[in-house]
Amino acid sequence: TDAVDRLITTADAHDRIMVLEVMGRYAGWIALYTAIAGGVDACLIPEIPYDLEIVAKKIKKDKANGKDYSLVIVS
Repeated sequence: TDAVDRLITTADAHDRIMVLEVMGRYAGWIALYTAIAGGVDACLIPEIPYDLEIVAKKIKKDKANGKDYSLVIVS
């Protein structure tokens, strides 16, 4: 969570999209717990199929609503 807090601060300061990769090739519990604790924008874990287009649309929607940064956690 410390890394997430620092990445959020950096992403906000530089208006960037940050991707944090954590351990868990076949199990996403570390990523999920980190995402919940850090309040990230998207969490991609192997147990739940995801579409990158949907993630991109969510980030674009946040940008249109005035949020200049995003943080995505990937397992």
